[in-house]
Amino acid sequence: MIRSLQILRVGANAMFWVLGLGLCVYLAFAAFGYLRNSSEHYSNFLFCVLGMSGFLTLHEFAERRLSEPESGTPLFWVKFALAGVATLAALV
Repeated sequence: MIRSLQILRVGANAMFWVLGLGLCVYLAFAAFGYLRNSSEHYSNFLFCVLGMSGFLTLHEFAERRLSEPESGTPLFWVKFALAGVATLAALV
C-alpha cells in the first residue's frame, strides 16, 4: 500500500508540472497573438488550473500519509477517493 501511495504521489506531482508548464506555454502563445479565440482561451485556462489544483491535493494527501503513517488519519481513503473523483470530474 505504501508503494502505491509513492507511485500516486510521484504521478500526481508529474501531472501537476505537465499541466503547469503546458499552461505557461499556452499563455505565451496567447500573449504573442497566436491564439485568438477568447472563450476557448478561458476554458483551457480553467482546465489547467482545476487539474493542477486536483493533482496538488492528491500529492499532498499522499505526502502527508507517507510522512506520518502511524498517525492514521480517520477516513483517509474516503477523502483521497473523493479528491480523485473530484479531480477527474473537473478534468472531464
